[in-house]
Amino acid sequence: MPPTIPYATLPSTEDLGPADREALIEHGMALKTLSTNQALKEMKKCA
Repeated sequence: MPPTIPYATLPSTEDLGPADREALIEHGMALKTLSTNQALKEMKKCA
């Protein structure tokens, strides 16, 4: 498992490129549900 990163240190989805968003998901980062939903919406817009 990847090291746990405190939520506050994670960049906002607006600062991430598509590859970075995929990397976050691939590593199973435990994002708060609301932020995860927001990230998924952002990904769908970029897809």
